[in-house]
Amino acid sequence: MGMMSLLRHVTTFTCVIAIVAAVALVRGQQVATFPAGMTWQNIAWCPSGHHSACQNIDLVLPWQQAVDVDLFDTPTTIISALISAGHTVICYFSAGSYEDWRPDASKFPKDVLRHRMDSWPGEWWLDIFNASHRAVIESIMFSRMQLGVQKGCQAFEADNVDCYSNGNCLLNLDNATGYADQLNYNKWLANTAHELGAAMGLKNDLGQVGDLVDIFDFHIDEQQCQQYDRNAKRCCLFSMQTRRYFKSSITARLSASVPI
Repeated sequence: MGMMSLLRHVTTFTCVIAIVAAVALVRGQQVATFPAGMTWQNIAWCPSGHHSACQNIDLVLPWQQAVDVDLFDTPTTIISALISAGHTVICYFSAGSYEDWRPDASKFPKDVLRHRMDSWPGEWWLDIFNASHRAVIESIMFSRMQLGVQKGCQAFEADNVDCYSNGNCLLNLDNATGYADQLNYNKWLANTAHELGAAMGLKNDLGQVGDLVDIFDFHIDEQQCQQYDRNAKRCCLFSMQTRRYFKSSITARLSASVPI
C-alpha cells in the first residue's frame, strides 16, 4: 500500500516545534534537541485496531524532522530506519497509568493501581503518592526507558503525568500534596531520561509548566490538538522555554477516514 493510501486510514499529526534548546551532553551522548522550525509527525497515537498500520515506515513524510512512535509497538528496525533517514525519534509510553495490554503489565502489583481512568478501558491511574508504591512504579518506568534507549529512542513522550489535577485520580488527597508528589515524580522522569542520554517531553500538565520549564526538553499539549476537528491538527509540540506564550498555527490538513 502506498503512502497516500495509508494516510487516508491513519491519523497523523504534523506540527511545528518552536524553540531553540541548548545541546546537553549526558554520559558522552548528545541529548536530542528541537530547534526552531523543526517539524514533527505523530504516528504514536494510533486509532484502536490500526496499530500495525502505524508501524509502516511509508507513513512518515520525508521532510518531517522528528517522528513520535509507540515505545512497545514500534520494532527496533523501524526506529533504526527512521534515524538512518535523518529523523529524531520520540517514543511514547504512559508513565502515569497501568495499561492491561502492555507486555510488562504483569510487573504492576495491584496495590499500585489507584483508580480506573474515565473513557479508557483497561487503564488505571498509578499511585505515585505512596512512597513504596512509587518506588515500584519508578523501577518499571526505568526499565521502559532502558528498553527505549536500547531500541534507539532519542526522546520520550511520557503520558498521564497530571494525576494531581484529575479528581478521579487524586481522590481524597489534598491538592498541595498531590501537586508536590506529582512534581517530584515528573522531575524524576526527566532526570532519568537525561541520565540515559535521551530527551524527555512533558505531556499536558499545563499547571506545572512553570516549575518544569528548565527540566523537560519539550511540551506536548494534547488538548490543543483535540479541540480542533480531526482534519485540522494544530501545533501541539512546543519547547518548554516558549510554552507559556507561543501561539500555534495550522501547518497541515491531513484527510483521515479513521476517527481518533
